[in-house]
Amino acid sequence: MFKKISALVVMSLLLVLATSSLTAASGNTIYDIAKENGNFTQLVGAVEAAGLKSTLESDGPFTVFAPTDAAFAALAASGIDPEATLSNILLYHVVPGSLKAADVLAAGTLKTAFDGKPFDVAVKGGNAIITTPDGVTAKIIMTDIEASNGIIHVIDAVIPPPVNALDLSPLGDPTKTIAEIAVANGNFDTLVAALDAAGLVSVFASPGNYTVFAPTDAAFAALGEETINALLADPKGDLTKILTYHVVGDSLSINQVANSSRIPTLNGANLPVSFNGGQVVVGGANIVMFNIQASNGVIHVIDTVMVP
Repeated sequence: MFKKISALVVMSLLLVLATSSLTAASGNTIYDIAKENGNFTQLVGAVEAAGLKSTLESDGPFTVFAPTDAAFAALAASGIDPEATLSNILLYHVVPGSLKAADVLAAGTLKTAFDGKPFDVAVKGGNAIITTPDGVTAKIIMTDIEASNGIIHVIDAVIPPPVNALDLSPLGDPTKTIAEIAVANGNFDTLVAALDAAGLVSVFASPGNYTVFAPTDAAFAALGEETINALLADPKGDLTKILTYHVVGDSLSINQVANSSRIPTLNGANLPVSFNGGQVVVGGANIVMFNIQASNGVIHVIDTVMVP
């Protein structure tokens, strides 16, 4: 895990110097080179843990987009969905065939060894940038490291496969609506009551495509009974403004949320996104559970009621 032609030529010239010690070991396999280099200890450990060592020692050929140890160190704050299995994440960094930098850029979209799930590669701002369907990006910082069974290109970030965003989540029930899941759960009674008072339950009980940042009953309780009663007494006023500030008009996985700085809500205001250690924070609320699937969107559970 873990240009134009003129620009490509410049990159290649720089990399002749930057990677000469690596290319000298081109008689070795991809696994051998990664293990011997010293900058990929996390990747090597992940490959071994996932049982993929023999794969990267086999004939191939493969093209591996290899995250550095620094890329893995940043993983905790990246919002990468831990529900994606290690092997799936690693296979998303592998493309069948031996593709040099020019081939990668010429292709534009590459299908990976993880069930053909794709990512795009394009030159942006003078750099070759990988972009996943979830909007996660990584910069290619070294290219064309030749191995006996393929090519290594070094990247500065771990890229999560798009399927991990929602499709692999065991949480929720894709046959039930957001409203049904919230009612059945038992930890969102106040949220359900607030939605009912504001006339919004029917919205989340109908077909659609939403992301709901759902405060728990404990989060509402922290507002105080007096505040809650005041909001319920004026359901079309501040209550509706607050509730719609918790809803996005699209299904966003935790990866998409984490890789945004601001998210537009149904309130009309943008929801700021930040990090608290390795935890994704929206509007000052920690996301404590995420990617809960529903037939009409996704729920991310938060520990604080957000006020626009």
